[in-house]
Amino acid sequence: EPNNQAYFGFGIGQDYGAIGIRAEYLPSKYVGLFGGFGFALIDPAFNAGLSAKLLTDKKICPTITAMYGYNAVIYLKNVYGSIIAEKSKVYYGATVGAGADLKFGRSNRNKLSLSVFLPFRNSEFHKNYNDLKDAGFEFNPEIMPVTFSIGLNFGVSTNTNRK
Repeated sequence: EPNNQAYFGFGIGQDYGAIGIRAEYLPSKYVGLFGGFGFALIDPAFNAGLSAKLLTDKKICPTITAMYGYNAVIYLKNVYGSIIAEKSKVYYGATVGAGADLKFGRSNRNKLSLSVFLPFRNSEFHKNYNDLKDAGFEFNPEIMPVTFSIGLNFGVSTNTNRK
């Protein structure tokens, strides 16, 4: 059964391109297709993917997500606080995750989305990170094995037959 629900929101996390916006379309109430665009400390970043919606009629809807896009960044500054551009870079790859949409508002059409992600960072990122550590650069924090996301999303109905 077609759902034709859409969301537009803003947040922090990979699915928002680090700090940015996200649009999602649900062709059925169980599947969401999304794209996010934001700023990842040094450059614009994006992600696109799909999510499976479980318990869709509940106020708390668990989700499972798979996406491709920004999933790591090396951000280096010199002692004067200036970015070391030739060593700073945004990296792209696949990521999977799980979370929940907490629905609120009129007819539960808006949602607060919370997720934890497992990024599969590419070999170029790991090589550059390890080379920089071996050269004496310190990272604070170290590589996080998982990342987190939080976003506020507003429902935009595309269903003309809505009751």
